[in-house]
Amino acid sequence: MSQKNDALDSVTDDGFNLWRSLNHTTYLIFRLRKRELAQYGLTPEQTYILDILNLNSGTTTINAIAEKTARQHHSISTQLERMDKRRLVKRIRSLDDQRKYEIVITGEGLKLFRRVSRESVRMVLSALSEGEKRELHSSLRKLRTRVDALTREEPGHKVRELDHEELTV
Repeated sequence: MSQKNDALDSVTDDGFNLWRSLNHTTYLIFRLRKRELAQYGLTPEQTYILDILNLNSGTTTINAIAEKTARQHHSISTQLERMDKRRLVKRIRSLDDQRKYEIVITGEGLKLFRRVSRESVRMVLSALSEGEKRELHSSLRKLRTRVDALTREEPGHKVRELDHEELTV
């Protein structure tokens, strides 16, 4: 009987339903953005990396990108290898520490980044007023802070505030 009640609780749980809605909405927006970026041969992840590089005067480290995106180091490295093959970025070995690389956006990468449309993002967010956007941003910030507190003890999990200003390293 208790399993049946647990199943019913999950169906009627407002928190779970909100999570489901948030997850589904995120997925749909991601799909729309992915389709938009396909015309440039980029993935949303690669565009995010180019954005971080652009906001950091064209250069940063793999670790800084991993921290800002809350992605694992190997995932970022894989994206950077693909981007390096396309000559969108260069990986330059650090003079101070031969194990580290500085990631630099190339002229070709910067040129492509400046051409990339953000229209899908604008169109989706146009459904919200400026006040609703601020409120959503504030609510998402609270959720990220809470997730960070819950995952702080787990090695390799860094969930951080990702305000525009914080993207600069």
